[in-house]
Amino acid sequence: MSRVVKKIIGLLERILLFFVPFRHGIYVVNYHGTPESVKHLFEQHLDFYNKHFRLLDPETFEAICAGRSQISSKPMLLLTFDDGMRNNISALELLSKHQILAYFFVVPNYIDAGKKETYLSDIIRPGFVNTLEKFPEDFLPMGWNDLEKLHKIGHRIGSHTMSHTLRKEDDAIKSAVEIINSKKAIEQKLGIQVPYFCSINNTALSVGKLQEEMIDATYDFHFTTYYGLNQPAPDPKRIQRINVESYWSLSEVCFSLGRIRTLLN
Repeated sequence: MSRVVKKIIGLLERILLFFVPFRHGIYVVNYHGTPESVKHLFEQHLDFYNKHFRLLDPETFEAICAGRSQISSKPMLLLTFDDGMRNNISALELLSKHQILAYFFVVPNYIDAGKKETYLSDIIRPGFVNTLEKFPEDFLPMGWNDLEKLHKIGHRIGSHTMSHTLRKEDDAIKSAVEIINSKKAIEQKLGIQVPYFCSINNTALSVGKLQEEMIDATYDFHFTTYYGLNQPAPDPKRIQRINVESYWSLSEVCFSLGRIRTLLN
């Protein structure tokens, strides 16, 4: 579906919000890069979320998953960021301003790669070009020191596989490298516990029965790419998410979060 169509449908969703609020439940939104060139748009997203949702921090989200906290009557929203892009650092100022803590899912092999820009273009985002990404931080990952600082602030760090190449056809050895060894690598580098896993690309293509069993045995939380609203409460082993990008207009954001998008899924 074209961005123009999404904007039109999203505009209808924004008009609908004057009469009907977002549905009850937990919206887990996932971003990727947050380029400096669209920082103003990302802040518009955060202002919009603050207006229409109760923003969750990871501690409260995990308490809800464990049954230690109640779901509020107001729709709730949690932020996650995939790939661990260095330009996410520029978004931290805005997250702090809005008192938001989030999950960041990282790829150890990308962080440690010799040619990081090539790793991004060849392995993580093959064939993808974003003309809004212009600066070095738009093509590089956060370093281990950056992630250590994020963790100290209160953000959560999780695995986005070891190399961003996991497929459901992979055998047990390859799957263990991607799922188990990535956890060990992050824990060793940062000196923290990592109970969070985020499957890559399309979860239906990257996670089969073998991988799912391995993820469930290794992690307490599995953030998927399965589209949907988590209601009445999230299943920590199958957390549904909604993709939003920082360069989108508010109408496109409304399209992704709205009722019409659910019907089209």
